[in-house]
Amino acid sequence: MLLRNSLRRADAIISVSAFTAERVKALLGRESVVIHSAPDPTMTPPSQAAVARVRLKYGLPERFMLHVGNIEPRKDIATLAVASRAAGIALVLTGHSLWGSVAPTGTMQIGHVPHSDLPALYGAATLVGYASRYEGFGLPPVEAMACGAPVVTTPVPAIVEAVGDGVETFRAGDVEGLTETLRVLVSDEGRRAELAERGAERVQPLTWDRTARATGEVYRSLGLTV
Repeated sequence: MLLRNSLRRADAIISVSAFTAERVKALLGRESVVIHSAPDPTMTPPSQAAVARVRLKYGLPERFMLHVGNIEPRKDIATLAVASRAAGIALVLTGHSLWGSVAPTGTMQIGHVPHSDLPALYGAATLVGYASRYEGFGLPPVEAMACGAPVVTTPVPAIVEAVGDGVETFRAGDVEGLTETLRVLVSDEGRRAELAERGAERVQPLTWDRTARATGEVYRSLGLTV
């Protein structure tokens, strides 16, 4: 209720994706200015030394798929877990369980991690997986791409809007499709490298400088000095 009242009273609304703007329009009839979020400037390809450090710190397996985010229903960790097990690759989970959700059996949980460890964790991962069924933007795939990691994700509208063709996609809940994709990527280092390169190129336009400038324009349109 507080959010709805704030949106109704706002002089201007900024949405982080066109999908979010569409939801605001459908729910409240308000138009939004779409300004995409961006990866933190520290999200860059890590050094080999940094990768070695986080491998030792968290006891990471040699090959693994990484999921960054809390364990909750809309993230559909179960699909990642079943597919990764079938494809013969470990699944490492960050974050904590929410709303009674439980991490699937056989996964490796490392809990919330310091922000400074994220680039090296992305860099250590064989793949970064994201099976979310609903997102307003989808920052983890964008961060992973900025850090040079190959990403496999569901094509929910907000994520596709941000990552474009810089990822491999699978239909939400499609365990068989994801399993096959994982088997191909895990066995083909060249294809993973190509995917990572494509992702890094795709995410380059997303910067906080660009976001800040666009946000400033919205404030100026309201007669405010920024």
